[in-house]
Amino acid sequence: MTDRDKSYDPGIYAALGEKSRAGDMNAFEAIKQGAAQGHGYAQLELGFNYAKGSCVKQDNRLAAQWYEKAAAQGVLNAQFNLGCLHYLGQGCKRSVVDALHWFKMAADGGHERAKQNLIPMQMEAELTAEEHAIWAARGINKAPGIVKYDLAHGYLAELKALAADPEVRQGLRAAATDGRYGLAKAAEIGQALTLVYNVSSSTPLAVEKVLYCAANNDWQAFETMPAQQAIR
Repeated sequence: MTDRDKSYDPGIYAALGEKSRAGDMNAFEAIKQGAAQGHGYAQLELGFNYAKGSCVKQDNRLAAQWYEKAAAQGVLNAQFNLGCLHYLGQGCKRSVVDALHWFKMAADGGHERAKQNLIPMQMEAELTAEEHAIWAARGINKAPGIVKYDLAHGYLAELKALAADPEVRQGLRAAATDGRYGLAKAAEIGQALTLVYNVSSSTPLAVEKVLYCAANNDWQAFETMPAQQAIR
């Protein structure tokens, strides 16, 4: 955390955050200004706004970006929230290893919920590594992750929506052949590729198979996927 953030009262941005989540646009603009100036607690609150869709369109990718800026300054809640996004694959690649990194950092700083999650997260990271080794031994390039169909259905719905655009599908085909794609729809294509990874991580399907499905708008491989379970 910078000297400026050590001396700056986070309560000001906490109060502004409460107001912005109630729809106060003036509070939201004040948070945006503070975040742009590099205040860690403002960046945390801006991440909250994007994660919840308060005063702005909901966008987990932007939430992750602002959490990461705040996390780099030592803001514990930002570190914890960023770990949650990585664990669930919301706005970023699903990664227990990355989630564990941020949870451990937050726990080391004294974040109680991060401390509580640390041991089970470590166990899951070890299990994920073992599972990945098994898939690799079978010759299947499955993104690392324990199969969780409840998550897979959410990723798949987002991926289908993006892949409905022919330009996105064209970009996915280009990415599949030489790993490069043009600037047109680059953000959407990048988001789709992240979702391809996440779908693979939460199903038994190889990354290449999911990419083929998205690039060709052909979802037959998912017709027998178990129904989505309620997240408890």
